[in-house]
Amino acid sequence: MADEIIIGEFTLGQILAFVFIILITLILAKAANALLRRYLDDRVSRNWSKGVARIAQYVILGLGLYIGFDQVFRFSLSALLASLGILGLAVAFASQQVIQNAIAGILISITRPIRLEDWVEIGGIPDTGIGRVKDITLLTTVLRDTDGRMSFVPNSMILTTKVINYTRSGFVAIHTNLTIPSISDFDKLKEVVLEVADEDPLIMPRVAGEEKSAMARLFEARSIRVMFEHKHDASALDPKLAIASVSESRIEVIVRFWIREISKKDEIISGFLREVCSRLEKEGVMLVD
Repeated sequence: MADEIIIGEFTLGQILAFVFIILITLILAKAANALLRRYLDDRVSRNWSKGVARIAQYVILGLGLYIGFDQVFRFSLSALLASLGILGLAVAFASQQVIQNAIAGILISITRPIRLEDWVEIGGIPDTGIGRVKDITLLTTVLRDTDGRMSFVPNSMILTTKVINYTRSGFVAIHTNLTIPSISDFDKLKEVVLEVADEDPLIMPRVAGEEKSAMARLFEARSIRVMFEHKHDASALDPKLAIASVSESRIEVIVRFWIREISKKDEIISGFLREVCSRLEKEGVMLVD
């Protein structure tokens, strides 16, 4: 029409139609995400539910953009990409990491080496330490560590580096060193250490209630039985002491015990050592610095 407003190379009607399509696409994508989460959350894991919902959301967004450019602006996306030439190759190379992270995000949703709320440790990331998985997006995994810091880890790193999943393992051994002045104090040290560990509700295997039931379920797993040479009871998790080194003035002893709550590791070790030191002092045994 002669009186139709032209903005650049496009009419006002085309621009408004494109904006309308994008708005409708955003609404549909969000609605699809919400509906899939509501349907799947009670049927599959939250991690899987979120992954499927996000893939559907991205597919709808992609279709909306395609319809907008192809039907409204009459852009041939295939011809446009072909005409980009070297620029297209440069963009593809620059986005290689993004594509790797996206593929890794999909694989994580399928294989599930980590899940939401798992306590994990990612190798190759300095100062991250142990963190809890708070979100798994298409490109990154979000961790919150015990100091409250949020870390955004590229998904490709989850698949290509060492990942320790403390939640999936069920329990973990803690090692701490104690030094006494002579070998004659070893028996008293052992007695005190075993007593303190036995009384601590956070140190295995003397747990009760739900923790006891959870531990029993762990020992039903073949991998756990193999790990402890097919022992089927909690005695495999008894605290143990071993002499690491002997000199004229000191005996260094390694104490090993097992815990379930890795997030409370520092708190458990601190409380354990404080109580051991207090009882040894009452027994007249002084630890060596």
